[in-house]
Amino acid sequence: MICLKRTQLPSRPARGRPWITMTFFWGAVGYIFGAFAPGYLIVRAFRIERLLPPLAGPFALSVIASGVMVETAVWFGVYTTAVARVVAGAVVAAALATLIQDSRLAFDRVAAGARASWRGLCNAVKPPGGRLQPLPLVSCLAAVLVFLYTLSLLTASFGSILVGYDPVAQWNLWALDWAANRLPNRIYHYPQLIPQLWSVPYVLMGDSTVEFFSSSFKFVFWLLTFETLAFVAVRSRDFVLLLSIPIAFVLMRWGIGGTSVQDFIDVPVAFFALLSTVTILLFASSYERPRAIALALLLASGAAMTKQVGLYMIGAVPLLCLCWTYEEKRRLAPVFMEGLALTWRTALAIALCAPIYVYAFVTIRNGSNSSELGYLFEGIYENRSQLTRAIDAITFVYSLLGFSKFAVIGIGLAGFIALNVAVLFNARYRWILLAVNIPFSTLWAVYFSYDRRNLALALPLYALTSSAGAGVLLRRFASARERPLSCLASEPQSPAAKRGYASRHGLAASLVAVALALVIGASMSFTAERMRQRQNAIELRMLAAEEPGPVEPMLSFMQQLGPRLMIFSEWRWACAFHFNRGSEKCLRITPDDFFRASPAPLAAHPDRPILLILYPATVTTDRERWMRDAGFVEKPVGAAAGVRCFVRSGQT
Repeated sequence: MICLKRTQLPSRPARGRPWITMTFFWGAVGYIFGAFAPGYLIVRAFRIERLLPPLAGPFALSVIASGVMVETAVWFGVYTTAVARVVAGAVVAAALATLIQDSRLAFDRVAAGARASWRGLCNAVKPPGGRLQPLPLVSCLAAVLVFLYTLSLLTASFGSILVGYDPVAQWNLWALDWAANRLPNRIYHYPQLIPQLWSVPYVLMGDSTVEFFSSSFKFVFWLLTFETLAFVAVRSRDFVLLLSIPIAFVLMRWGIGGTSVQDFIDVPVAFFALLSTVTILLFASSYERPRAIALALLLASGAAMTKQVGLYMIGAVPLLCLCWTYEEKRRLAPVFMEGLALTWRTALAIALCAPIYVYAFVTIRNGSNSSELGYLFEGIYENRSQLTRAIDAITFVYSLLGFSKFAVIGIGLAGFIALNVAVLFNARYRWILLAVNIPFSTLWAVYFSYDRRNLALALPLYALTSSAGAGVLLRRFASARERPLSCLASEPQSPAAKRGYASRHGLAASLVAVALALVIGASMSFTAERMRQRQNAIELRMLAAEEPGPVEPMLSFMQQLGPRLMIFSEWRWACAFHFNRGSEKCLRITPDDFFRASPAPLAAHPDRPILLILYPATVTTDRERWMRDAGFVEKPVGAAAGVRCFVRSGQT
């Protein structure tokens, strides 16, 4: 890694610093709005607390609600800072006031829940009159370790920058379009829920250059995926299911790869797929089934609004309902009636996610957008057959193991397969494997295996079926019986009238007070300029690590040539830095297109200095002659840079 300490970034003119800035305050309001407030109000208004995990439920509904509101506001041209501050301020204030009144946060209920969970774990590890069962204990310890590690990642990344080439160079540009109160161009067929979520802090701050808050959502999806899996274990009264948390962590880190800890949308779509499945899994045969189905379809629509593969869940959720109906009734007539009842609910779920896909279709037809489907389904495979693609997908997975690691990972893979075979003996969880995991994996192998990230949707569900399979094996070979754990509400609760205000509302009020104090305190310290400087420093450390060689020469030439410099770069990271973003500042090029027809900004601004960054392999003798004729002079850079730099001074 090269040393960048002596190189300074171009700075903005000095300004007087106010005693307090509202940029951080409104960014925090946007973060709370996008991650909690509207979803929490929906949960309390419709009394669906039992159907959803305490944190993942409000979060998922908030993301969907904020996306729908942003899209609607932009369609009507009212997505402005003034309007957004009024709406978000009112919603956040109402959510905090409602939170203080939430009886679930009363001290005695929280303490009773903790005691019941501890007793349940003890009974699972050492059932009364039974033998010691270490698997539930190992599952719990592994889940806690994974949760703490992910929490440390969240803490380390909070207030950072958006990371990953696609998030920086594409999806954040869409977020900036939404924040500018305009529909984004060239979205292909990509849904826009996550860019819409990122746009909320931008609009409320009135500053789209600060990614402090928009970049802080990524590990929330990780944590709440694990909370959803823990919710299944507690509600199912089976602590062996906690094994799904470390399994999900391994599958997602290995299956998705390094982009899983960046701002790609694969973890979010997996989160929505898991939550929609869990919602109907736990209430497949209870009196709350109709509401659970409607809620699951809403969350499946959220998956479809996140990434195209999420559309699969709108079909998978009704299919799971039909499978569980058949499992319970063992007759086709109830399945047929259930299918009719599901039709209109599914239609509503499709209608919720349809607008952005309709917009994409219309813009492709009128020529302002283009379709990626032909390339993704055929071109990227070089027109190979579906069978060949499936074989290539298996070969690709095998290549990921590596010969030196095959013994260790092969054993793990064999265990994974054994657990998912064992889950076939579980009447509930086997349908997740048969109706969701296997069909989706087959579709991935045939159509989407050009990138393993596209399998992300099924990975938490595979973790769930694997842990359920472990429970099947434990009960079969260790003579362990399923014992109901203590219900969280089983202990007698003191009537609300006999509890004081502090007991009923003290914990929630304390949480709200601490959060407000932290936000106000940080608002006094974190000015917009300070957050930009911090952001640029993080950017140099993180983005430069992707390809560090060209960074120092680029920064050096930027200082020499001044603020009017324009950059044309084959090196893709040049335009990813905040201080280079904007069509008038930096443009990524492909050499063939650049030398065939010069970009319009190059001819339109002959008086501005130009920095041209090219890889050595693309610089031919003819191109060197072209650059000399155009007034470019090659500047020497170190061999470690890995690029060649050409400069044209501004002409008067």
